[in-house]
Amino acid sequence: MVKKISGNTKTYGVLANPIKHSLSPLIHNTAFQTANMDAVYLAFEVKNNRIEEALAGVRALELSGVNISMPYKRMALDYLIENNFPVCEVSELVGSCNTIVNTGRRLRGYNTDGIGLVTSIEKEGISLAGKRLSILGAGGAARAIVCQLAKSSVQSIVIFKRHNESFQDVSAYFNLISMVLGVKIDVYPYENVKLMQEVFAQTDILINATQVGMTGYPGLPIESADMLHEKLIVVDLIYAPLETEFLKAAKTKGCRTMNGIGMLLYQAASSFKLMTGKTMPIDQVKVAIEQQLNKL
Repeated sequence: MVKKISGNTKTYGVLANPIKHSLSPLIHNTAFQTANMDAVYLAFEVKNNRIEEALAGVRALELSGVNISMPYKRMALDYLIENNFPVCEVSELVGSCNTIVNTGRRLRGYNTDGIGLVTSIEKEGISLAGKRLSILGAGGAARAIVCQLAKSSVQSIVIFKRHNESFQDVSAYFNLISMVLGVKIDVYPYENVKLMQEVFAQTDILINATQVGMTGYPGLPIESADMLHEKLIVVDLIYAPLETEFLKAAKTKGCRTMNGIGMLLYQAASSFKLMTGKTMPIDQVKVAIEQQLNKL
């Protein structure tokens, strides 16, 4: 996608394992080509937890910036903190980072996952101010979006999490976030279907942050579509498939729906801005993403 690479070409990339599925090279190289930038974005598969060596390599090879994906988001943040590199407030709150900028003298860490979701919702003309949200799942994606949503003037957030050995620790974490950001956040057992339905009745925006519905993980993340009501805005963070069974079911109940393309696009756009100082050509990148996903 890059017409010519020279000694002046700026190099960016993504560090993850596995990496072959990543859409990041497509996204950023499409942006570079559209904006006529002398830059290239590569995928680096970092094996055997060698993320610290990889990040040292970012400095040694003078890569301009990198994205961090699974399973290294938390380890990358730890590396930055241990080496006294600055990190943004959201990264500290979430406990992970997905973007690292090389300023030449030091690395800087950021987390753009949450702002990706918030921006995608706002771009649909939906105001988050005063809204009551429910989130299915409490993993890394949920942490990132909860922290950003809590900074977006929402009224309250309810999180449904499996009642397993980590339930108390996760509840304590979100209680801390609630106190720090001044937003009411409750964590309830996923298995309590009656309570879930009662909460949904008072919910404005419902977000699926689980893997249920993703390619290879069929089904609904809730017991029944009858738990939904027509005033709900239903967001699924999944983008492969483009329309999950959950979104299809929500449409039958008259709900407005959104898939995960927007979050993917706008978290990348925020990262692109941090790394390059330029605005990502959103429309062209979105077309490239959708064309690629339609091939799957």
